[in-house]
Amino acid sequence: MFVGVVLGLPVLYWAAFSVARGANVELPRDMLGALRGFGPTIAALVALVYLNDKGSIRSLWASVIKWRISGRLYAIALLAPMAAMALALLITYFNNPEVFALGDINVIKLVAIFFILPIVDGPLGEEIGWRGFFLPLLMQRHNAIMASLIVALVWFLWHLPHYQVDGRDMSGDLLPRYLIFTVALSFIHTWLFKRAQGSVLIHVIFHNMVNYMVLLSFTLFPAVATVALGETIYFVAMVALGAMAGLSIWRQSLSDRL
Repeated sequence: MFVGVVLGLPVLYWAAFSVARGANVELPRDMLGALRGFGPTIAALVALVYLNDKGSIRSLWASVIKWRISGRLYAIALLAPMAAMALALLITYFNNPEVFALGDINVIKLVAIFFILPIVDGPLGEEIGWRGFFLPLLMQRHNAIMASLIVALVWFLWHLPHYQVDGRDMSGDLLPRYLIFTVALSFIHTWLFKRAQGSVLIHVIFHNMVNYMVLLSFTLFPAVATVALGETIYFVAMVALGAMAGLSIWRQSLSDRL
């Protein structure tokens, strides 16, 4: 039920824009773009309503606002993407220092964006579904590695119709690179999940930081977007973190069997 709804909604989103384009009708892209990020939440609620499981709906909401977890996890969720982007910018600077001219910076706006981004760009609406509902359900039936891979695949497929509507060029190696990136992030999320005592909030924070660091770097140094090196280093750094998280999960799984 969850997978059918969560993958069906992006197809409907894509179909609506395709029909509107053919009819020369302009849809409210900003509003619909913000709403689409709540597809996984909608799918989770549909599945729970179908199961008539009101207790799980209350538990799901409680997990979203659960903040009493280890401060170390908050530090990792905030600093890991920051460190990956800092490394990417540092290496880019040594190779292309000319692209580091500062753009127009509004500190208040940048701070506000950090808190608005989870609502309008997906982290909140997605993580309630992915890590609040789907991952724990899968981990009742599969080991953590397999559950992470299944979430990653569905997460990857969920994005494709959205990116098609956004007009992103999905040719070349973009799709395999994005799939690898999604798998890496899924391992990191599962690593956090196993330590966060059911808190969805930590996943929203980490997801938001991954997105925000890209936006922040391009806002501070607009010309960096013209150099592929920075994006590549960020990709490699996050994949390396994902590999370490996956290895940790695998080792823990082996330990649990003994």
